Amino acid sequence: ATVAKAQDSCQLITLETALQKANASNEQIQLANTDIKIARAAYKQTNAFYLPQVNFSYAALSTNNALNAFGFKLQQETVKAADFNPDYLNNPGSRTDFMTKMQVNLPLYNPELTYLRKAAASKIEIEQLKSERTQDYIAFEIEKILLQLQMAYDTRKVLTESLLTA
Repeated sequence: ATVAKAQDSCQLITLETALQKANASNEQIQLANTDIKIARAAYKQTNAFYLPQVNFSYAALSTNNALNAFGFKLQQETVKAADFNPDYLNNPGSRTDFMTKMQVNLPLYNPELTYLRKAAASKIEIEQLKSERTQDYIAFEIEKILLQLQMAYDTRKVLTESLLTA
């Protein structure tokens, strides 16, 4: 028959050591800290509300249609007396028109985005409080378990003394 012990040696652990190990390796605490980082990143994204928005568009058209070709000349404001020549109007050849547009928008005041930024700041506070409460709960559970362990040791001691007395 083989005798096996569940634990070869007792290792003393202090409350501070247990709390340090829990804070370093507890999954719930790590997730809560990750949520704080996510909330901070979302808040940093709200900085884009104050940046200008730049839009750029480009269009090129080419035609040999007489009416469109004359319209291109009118749009480009390059019409001369020679352009009214009937031969040129009826047979314009190929005509191109290029349009380039750049638009810069700078937000002055947007209350919706301001409230969204405040909500993102509040989310950071919420996640920090959530992380603190998670750490408090883990600390409470560790303290409870250590006290139960101490009580088990004391109970064992009392039962051993009772056995010797009996």
